[in-house]
Amino acid sequence: MSLVYFLGAGFSAAYGLPVMNQFFSVARQSALLSSEEKTFLAEVQRFAHMGVRLVTISRNNMEEILSFLEMAEQAGRVPQRLTELANVGDNAVPPLELLRSIIARVYGPFDSTQLTLPSQLSQRAFALFGFDGDNPCLQFPPAQRRSFPATPNKNLSLPNFPSSTFITTNYDLCFETQLLSMHPQLKLNLIGDWISAEGHPQGDRDRSGIYNPKSPAKLIRLHGAVNWNSPGYGLNNRTYKFRVTSNIAPGGEIPWAIRRQFYAENPTAPIIVAPTVFKHQADGPYAEQWREAAKALAAATQLVFIGYSFPETDAYMRYFLGASLAENVALEAIHIIDPKADEIVNRLGHSGQYGAHFLDMLKPYNRCWHLN
Repeated sequence: MSLVYFLGAGFSAAYGLPVMNQFFSVARQSALLSSEEKTFLAEVQRFAHMGVRLVTISRNNMEEILSFLEMAEQAGRVPQRLTELANVGDNAVPPLELLRSIIARVYGPFDSTQLTLPSQLSQRAFALFGFDGDNPCLQFPPAQRRSFPATPNKNLSLPNFPSSTFITTNYDLCFETQLLSMHPQLKLNLIGDWISAEGHPQGDRDRSGIYNPKSPAKLIRLHGAVNWNSPGYGLNNRTYKFRVTSNIAPGGEIPWAIRRQFYAENPTAPIIVAPTVFKHQADGPYAEQWREAAKALAAATQLVFIGYSFPETDAYMRYFLGASLAENVALEAIHIIDPKADEIVNRLGHSGQYGAHFLDMLKPYNRCWHLN
């Protein structure tokens, strides 16, 4: 069985991180943003609101507002006021690069105290991986279930870890942190051509980081991540090898890049794709992410969406899923884990955007992934 998990914004919401409609309200309260940067964000919203007279744009959804701004940049129509406000302090950067930096500081650090309760950890991990011994969260046939210890096992060896593929559209490190908190020995095989920012060999073969190419669990990040970086990176530049801040925080089994100090001391913009109509980058560090994701989807026998609501505005992802799954004759089911899973399936059935074969395979589970 080839298991592929697709992690959406709802996955990270369980850790208290904002979904798209909450981004601006959370950013206005962030202690990691300067007053000048908050003024810049307000101007971004104001500019998008001006477009409401011509097209329908949400006043709070970051995806729609950034799509509008990025299209304006492509057309050379970004207002001078926004460009001036992007010159914070001694730094003169394009508005979209400043936005990437702001996004990292909103989605980067999170409250790691949510990872301290063993029972909560067990529930989250079992729900995530679909293995829960006598009480499986996903009702796979017994022959397809993989064995997994009933409680976290610090001595669990790599061969016992499920060789699954995890695809995420999120920027944060919630998934890595969850895994490290339960099983420090189990790292993730991060797809891409990268080097460690701390000087470790690629894949952190010296075990000092959070990734390892020998891990059977592949992690594919379609939109980049808050711990990715490259000097001088921009949408018009080509960067094929990126740096990853991958070290574990001193005194704990969590990545250093979820600590607030990391973002307070790191002013550079991360390599992340804002969720806009231009989000698929054909080159740079993203190309391999999308290729590997398509390859994994094409070979999947079980596909599990966790916290992904299939938004109608995300036409690109709909086409990507269709193209990747078109020749997959082995796919048996598409599981949707979400508090509103039934509503999502019902909406997809009436939208006319998905075919009968896709809809027939949908299996909804109305629950948060971190709950039994």
